[in-house]
Amino acid sequence: MGQNTGNFILITSTNFPEGGPGANYLHLFCRGLKANGAEVKAYLLKGHAFGNSKYTGPRTAYSPYGIRFTYLGFRQRSKNFVLKLADQMVSFFRLHLLLISLAGKRRKDTILLYNSNLFFNLPIHLIAKEVAVIK
Repeated sequence: MGQNTGNFILITSTNFPEGGPGANYLHLFCRGLKANGAEVKAYLLKGHAFGNSKYTGPRTAYSPYGIRFTYLGFRQRSKNFVLKLADQMVSFFRLHLLLISLAGKRRKDTILLYNSNLFFNLPIHLIAKEVAVIK
């Protein structure tokens, strides 16, 4: 424990770090990686949506256990169809910027995808050097 075990980037469309069961699973997973010395960053493809609570925090913040997370789209999911579509486009554009910046760093990062669709997964698979499929 304590040694650096790598750099992990989590890309997800679930609520993080709080929310339903999926968000709790991811938060515990990231806490475990961080406890073992890994650097973990989470990028959220969709805004916060859980019950009637509104997220009023910053676009980039830290979970209570020090895991950095960033909203690629809007911070809050809208109920309006046009705003949902705009959120998807902004998130898709920022995902491309993220992937370009990662490719430019020439650093080995492990990208973990959780609860995302083909629309967002395709550019990640196209830029990744190695793709491992876990069944």
